[in-house]
Amino acid sequence: MIKYAILADHARVDGDAAHLLGASPIVPVPAVPWARPFALLVELLFTQEKCGAEQLLTIISTAPSGQTHLTMEVRTTPIWPPVPPPGAVVRVVMAINGLLPIAELGDHLIQLALDQSEPYKINYRVVTPPPVATETS
Repeated sequence: MIKYAILADHARVDGDAAHLLGASPIVPVPAVPWARPFALLVELLFTQEKCGAEQLLTIISTAPSGQTHLTMEVRTTPIWPPVPPPGAVVRVVMAINGLLPIAELGDHLIQLALDQSEPYKINYRVVTPPPVATETS
C-alpha cells in the first residue's frame, strides 16, 4: 500500500530521517520544452504476505494533453522482521530522484501504482514564473 508520496525538487532518506527540498505542487520552468530535476518521497507499507518477494512501483507522469512524458519502475523487496509485534507491517520509505521532461504548461498528473494497485495521484501545475523586476537608477 502507498501511504503517501510527496513531489519535491530533491529528496533523501538517511535511516529514519527523510529530507525534502522544494516540496510544492507548483513547478516553475523558464520555458517549454524543459527538463527539470524532481523527486518523490514515498512511504510504502507491506504485510507479511508481500514480504520476501520483489514488489514493483510504477510511476507515470502525464501532461494536460494526456501525453505520457515519464514512465519509471522502481523495485524493492521488503523483509519481514524476525520477531514482529502484533499487527505489524513493514514500512519502506524511499527517495526517487530524476529529471522530469516537461513539454507543456498547465495541470499535470503523476500516478504511482504498487504492483498494479489503484494508483496514488499527485496533481501538479507547471508554470513560467513572472518576470523579475529590475531596479533602475
